[in-house]
Amino acid sequence: MRPRPTDAYFIDRRHPARLGSFQNRWADSAAAIERKSLAINGRPPTPSEARTLAAGITNFLRSLGRARFRALVVDFDGTMVDTAERFGPVPMSVARPLIRLVRHGVWLAVASGRGRSLFEALRLAFPEDTWGHVLLGMHNGATIVPLSADRVDSIEELAGDEWQPMIEAIGPLRDVEIKARRAQVSFIPTSQSELNKLWSIIVREIAKKRLENLRVLTSGHSVDVLRPDTGKLNVIKFLRECDDSIGEDDILVIGDKGHWPGNDYEILSLPHGLSVDEVSADVLRCWNLAPSNRTNRRALEFYLEQLHLSDGATVAF
Repeated sequence: MRPRPTDAYFIDRRHPARLGSFQNRWADSAAAIERKSLAINGRPPTPSEARTLAAGITNFLRSLGRARFRALVVDFDGTMVDTAERFGPVPMSVARPLIRLVRHGVWLAVASGRGRSLFEALRLAFPEDTWGHVLLGMHNGATIVPLSADRVDSIEELAGDEWQPMIEAIGPLRDVEIKARRAQVSFIPTSQSELNKLWSIIVREIAKKRLENLRVLTSGHSVDVLRPDTGKLNVIKFLRECDDSIGEDDILVIGDKGHWPGNDYEILSLPHGLSVDEVSADVLRCWNLAPSNRTNRRALEFYLEQLHLSDGATVAF
């Protein structure tokens, strides 16, 4: 039978052996290849491009299948909870498997643009016996504490005058809420569809006024302006300081904003970064392996379903 034109990039379905036995157990490579091509070229791949992407996903899956993870770093909004439900509790379908991993001895770090609300949400979701093995990277890694910390009031400290020149440079914005904290300034539009436009406006105005040493990233609901030393990679660094036997290859990272200027771009560029939504243009890293009908929280649940406890305090696919 002659293949349909759309079958050109369904390489795993036509030639399953080429992507290996590990991939065929659960990863949706057809959807993954199409997502990666859309991130690179803005369209489905040609047959030649599909072969290149198939080689990239094969290498990624081979590395993922060999790994024994001693730590899991997860984004919060858009990953552990859907953006539209970010003010609600952490679903038990997410909390339960994470608690199981932590009790097995795996480190868990939650990296988020949030502040104290992250601490409060996780305190409600995780039992006290796990708190010492759960780290919180708040305000995009500006403040990192264990869930067992006595208090986190200081992270919500309101900004002084240091952010005022930047806010004035950007000027008034219609239908945008501004939250200025010590660690970052968040611009929250009424409509999520305006995020990319808002990011462009902020970057342009900062450049016009020649304000230096600022980073402008996006989450699922806001545009955040950060200092140059702030970012979710700080959470990875802190985690490895807590346990210096953990290497980059021992960390599984899961987030939603893998495409620049998403605030998960850097951490999902590590060797074992899995996206639940956007992917980067890197052929070797930051793949979304979930089924095409599962995104965000439901994609995280899918990944957690595939993990199993392994020897020692590790988990594996």
